[in-house]
Amino acid sequence: MKTLCLARHAKAQHDASLSDAKRALTERGCNDAVRMGQRLRRQGCALDLILTSPALRTRTTAQLLAKEIHYDGNSIGVEKKLYDAGVADIVRIVRGANDRVQTLMLVGHNPGMHEVIEYLTGQKISRFPPAGICIISLSADSWDAIDPASGSIVWLSAPREAI
Repeated sequence: MKTLCLARHAKAQHDASLSDAKRALTERGCNDAVRMGQRLRRQGCALDLILTSPALRTRTTAQLLAKEIHYDGNSIGVEKKLYDAGVADIVRIVRGANDRVQTLMLVGHNPGMHEVIEYLTGQKISRFPPAGICIISLSADSWDAIDPASGSIVWLSAPREAI
């Protein structure tokens, strides 16, 4: 069994003077990421690997989550293909993970994160807001063996309310 943790970046600034990749988190976004990291820690989440999109807002979200769950922030991998990734891109990234990794977290963007939750679990979710986190248990012993609807949602949460 493998466990996949999907996180959407926290609330980011809308600054037309910056490129999309350089948008920073707002104060609320930082607070929400910390709050969600604390919830992950209370869930007993122990990650083997965190991969994040190269965008500033996802890297910052990943660092704040990592700090709260006592994951080494220097070990966060940057995966360029997570930026603007669709379902096929995200599934390719997951299938390419090393099988020594039992619990993998991806920090990315919508709509890809929302769509891959539904793809991997076969369940519709109403929304996946900024700083939302979903933990999926996958019925596969190898990352490259994951299939559509092969997982089940173990935990799904957002900073402000249940999803």
